Amino acid sequence: MTKDYSAYRKQALKWIDNEKRTFKEGLTILQAYGYKPVAVGNVARRGENNDFAKRKLIALMYEFIRLWHRPSMEDQDEKPEPEVKEDPAPLAEKEINDLCDEQGYPEIMRRVIHEFYALLEERRKLHAEAAAIEGNDPDSVNKRKDLLDTVESISERMDYLWAIKTKFEQDKVVPGEDIFEVKKEDSSADQDDKENDTIPEGASVDDLKTLKKNTNTKLIRARNMLDYQQTTKAETTNPMPEGPKRVKYEKKVEALTAFIKDIDYKIVELS
Repeated sequence: MTKDYSAYRKQALKWIDNEKRTFKEGLTILQAYGYKPVAVGNVARRGENNDFAKRKLIALMYEFIRLWHRPSMEDQDEKPEPEVKEDPAPLAEKEINDLCDEQGYPEIMRRVIHEFYALLEERRKLHAEAAAIEGNDPDSVNKRKDLLDTVESISERMDYLWAIKTKFEQDKVVPGEDIFEVKKEDSSADQDDKENDTIPEGASVDDLKTLKKNTNTKLIRARNMLDYQQTTKAETTNPMPEGPKRVKYEKKVEALTAFIKDIDYKIVELS
């Protein structure tokens, strides 16, 4: 490492810890150090309005921070970034129906496509809401974090649905109804209550990433219980009425959101 890596690492840690994670500032840190110019350049070309670029920038920053423990990473030959499929353009209801008609999708695949595009629109709106939150006071940071955690959970579901679509188009594999299984206050919600949300002693960074992913799943289930009275999203909202049960899930959302923040701090601490 020919440059003063420790100084750039401090900037990177500050950027990660800031939560707002300004796209331009993150790029500046990596470009100033000269870290992975091909990958960073690819992110810069896509721009801050591109969802993949935002996710990739964060991944590169975490990787850059980990150079502290694995300096050999910097000496690895860099290869051009593989082509990444961009998100499809948003479609109106009629356009989605026309697309399904043109492709001759069976009913269950039509449901897959409709859910995918509904989530695409929801994710776009949440990104806009998060970007509109200004300031770094605790309330703003928590609101922004809450929105971005939801975005992450939505992205995981979208990836799952897109994989089902690809499998059908390539191999004509028709999914089962279980992919839309409606779960009221079922075993998933009960299991979430029983699990102890604590960071295991001696957990590695990879362990923490897995823990964060699992906690995000529980968070989205809890939010869905508040909005739909079931652990999966429905076509229309069905808010849980005021009462002890709603208070229980509101507290669960608060606790899981705080726990995810603790995991993030621990990841930065170990990186």
